[in-house]
Amino acid sequence: MITTKIKKISSKSIGIILIILVAVGFILKFTVFKKSKIVSKLPVIEQTQPLSLEEMPLVLLSPKEEGHQLLLQIKEAKDTDSLEYELIYELEEGLTRGASGEIELIQGKGEKNILLGTCSSGTCKYDKGIVGGNLTISLKKGNKLRSFKTTFSFWDGSKIQQSSDGKLTIKLIGNRAAKYILLKGGGLPKPINREIIGGPYNLASELGNEKSEITLNSEGQLFFWDEKEWVTVENLESASLGTYIVVK
Repeated sequence: MITTKIKKISSKSIGIILIILVAVGFILKFTVFKKSKIVSKLPVIEQTQPLSLEEMPLVLLSPKEEGHQLLLQIKEAKDTDSLEYELIYELEEGLTRGASGEIELIQGKGEKNILLGTCSSGTCKYDKGIVGGNLTISLKKGNKLRSFKTTFSFWDGSKIQQSSDGKLTIKLIGNRAAKYILLKGGGLPKPINREIIGGPYNLASELGNEKSEITLNSEGQLFFWDEKEWVTVENLESASLGTYIVVK
């Protein structure tokens, strides 16, 4: 008799437990395990086709404060809402450093001073032994993003330097202690009705008035921008700092 009652109670208990388990499973199915829909409110930036040489702005990079800073200048920027840069530079021991930011453009022009080091509480620590790097420029228009990369060398006047593509060899004349930058890439100050096979190359220093001896290591002619027009370089042994291209 007692055994029969225990069996009945056990059967009822098992039935109740099964009902509870089914109910819990049903609830979990539609709550905990229900996949939530994630709606992104961030705008999608689309990387479009690369910029042509004619569409790129002119990019100038020059050393300042005895090589402790760089002055980045942008000119002839067209059809863009904003411009961002990312600078990666390499030290002699192989380490890399970087800086990035946005440049405000007014009538297609803008500039930025970039510190090569760190400053805290009025004390600055500058990076030493910088040999060069690359600079990426990104132009944003609406939800379209277009980027291009330039490369640069950083050295003092006591050394002879080649362009990154090997087409130019540069020996500075005069101030051997000054810092120099040779940047390859970016746009042109004005178009030229010739086929460009090298450059543009922008050779710069802090003063900007030094002379250089340039050797052209490839076929073609070397042209220089004299702030008004493109002119053929007649005297490669005493060339000014500035923007150069190699044309057929």
